[in-house]
Amino acid sequence: MKIASYAVQPVRVTYDETVSGTHVLLRLRTDEGIEGISFVSRLGGGSVRPLALLIASAAEQVLDHDPMNGEALYARLFRAGVGGGLSGLEARAASAIDAAAWDIRGKALGQPVWRLMGGFRNRLPVSANWGVQRGPDLETLTRRANDLLGRGFRALKFQVGFLQRDEAITHTRVMRQIVGDSVRLIVDANQQWTVKQAVAMGDALAEFDLYWIEDPVRAHDIAGLRHVRDALSTRICAGEVYQNTQQFRRLLEADATDQVMIDLDLGLTGFLKVAHMCEAYGLPVVNHLASEILAHGVAAVPNGLIVGFIRGRSRSLRHQRVLKTANWCCLKHQDWGWSWTRRPSSASRSNDDASSVCASGASEVEPWNQVRQSQNAASVGGGHPVPRQAVVRGGAICISPEPLQV
Repeated sequence: MKIASYAVQPVRVTYDETVSGTHVLLRLRTDEGIEGISFVSRLGGGSVRPLALLIASAAEQVLDHDPMNGEALYARLFRAGVGGGLSGLEARAASAIDAAAWDIRGKALGQPVWRLMGGFRNRLPVSANWGVQRGPDLETLTRRANDLLGRGFRALKFQVGFLQRDEAITHTRVMRQIVGDSVRLIVDANQQWTVKQAVAMGDALAEFDLYWIEDPVRAHDIAGLRHVRDALSTRICAGEVYQNTQQFRRLLEADATDQVMIDLDLGLTGFLKVAHMCEAYGLPVVNHLASEILAHGVAAVPNGLIVGFIRGRSRSLRHQRVLKTANWCCLKHQDWGWSWTRRPSSASRSNDDASSVCASGASEVEPWNQVRQSQNAASVGGGHPVPRQAVVRGGAICISPEPLQV
């Protein structure tokens, strides 16, 4: 089996009307007709075009190569840079190829990716990482929090790094009062505090029994992070912006965090490398975004802790019934179950259940034109029928992307 063709498509999504984002989706096709799908998210408007071109360039590097040879592909993608290793958008582009190759392997072998990666478990706790940021009035905040609790979530995450001290403390207090003592609360400082501020804020927030404090100081300040970790009783989580194993190695050697957050920028292969390294240090791992894909990585290893999840709404993202109880994520199918289908009827689109949409299956997959995407800007996202809806049958949600012009 060889990788024969590919297509790149930017799309825009909206998360529950609170967070907007842009993804660049990759479809990687083999000569046997198996299609692997992946994406890169967290993109500003100026990054979409160059990233789409870099993904196309990375795909060119693996054409005619066997997607079953995972380590060989990973070495070709991530160790091809002059001086050793990639960074920035290059690493993110390579990660899309690596993840799509895992998707192909799962489909080719009829096995779920979490099992191919290690197979520790297929049921994971889940946190809701959206909807309860500070900003709305108390009535709206209460409604959103109760809505998440009503869906079954028993862990909620919100940002406090961009708030003033009193605002952050008040918001955390209000959230604890709304959800009660049995729900886990996670706060994200977004690397906005100095070391002294992080220690002071950690002390002030300690009474709310936080599950963890995420990124309290700048990612490069490992010594400062170690100081914060030593000073606080609340667990510290770090690592989301790192893009190679060497950065994680330095973090672990410094004993600077209580748990490690891994982004898809390393690919799923890189996720495994870091997760095993963390296991040797006795540390749990969690995902940063890309929950549809990285849930398989968290499930594959014995030190996987919890899946951070962002649910989409409206036409862009839908829940699937595979997530029957939002407190747990169940991975029951091979791969992460993505396939491209035609847009469903208006009745299906308006149905929050979405089970009818997700059950559409392979019979509705758009035909694939066996051509390679050109690397010029005009061809990115073109040359194939525009995908109207991506169905996540093996993960937790369904995506109805809105195509973007780049």
